[in-house]
Amino acid sequence: MYHPDFWEQYAYVYRAVEVLSPYRALHEDVRAAIPPNSDVIVDAGCGVAYAARHYAAHQYIGLERSRAMLRARHDAAQCVQSDLCAPWTLRDCCADAVISVNVLYALPCANHMLREAYRVLKTGGTLVIVTPTRETRNYIIAAEALRETHQRWRTLLALMRITIANLQIIRKRHHFPNIPKIIAQLCTIGFSDIRTTCTYAKQNALIVATKGDCR
Repeated sequence: MYHPDFWEQYAYVYRAVEVLSPYRALHEDVRAAIPPNSDVIVDAGCGVAYAARHYAAHQYIGLERSRAMLRARHDAAQCVQSDLCAPWTLRDCCADAVISVNVLYALPCANHMLREAYRVLKTGGTLVIVTPTRETRNYIIAAEALRETHQRWRTLLALMRITIANLQIIRKRHHFPNIPKIIAQLCTIGFSDIRTTCTYAKQNALIVATKGDCR
């Protein structure tokens, strides 16, 4: 998988992703998938907690293992250092929604993370996962970003920084999750009402599930 040092270094270019319009649209799609009456939002693998700005009216809790990511986080974000492959430092049934954006492929134990998400969700709570697939093509995301012509120079600089940082991820495309397998795992764990769509210039899968019983 990925050496921990990789994510420590990636933290220094993470803010560049926020310039890209497809990335901003991705987070709008995630927010739209969460019921408006949700109070506590847990962001599993929050990075620099970009998502926190979308949940100012909620209680946002970011979970992140990388200390460098936490140091670079957005000032207003409430974050906790936490290894997603270990028991989360959250009590049972405490969250209305759990979101996780482009995290599963980086974990050696995605099933554990999904089970922890189920544990901390209230009955009827919502899980929203975004993940690249093995068919993801980063150049399509870049082309979509460049359509935002009024900030093209900023977009070009951001794309240069991100592309260099992403070379290791692109080389490990075979680690990107199999979507039917994720859905089967969610159903086995106990999630229901599982549905999928596309986001991030149609290059990532967005999976929404409800804490319930598939049987």
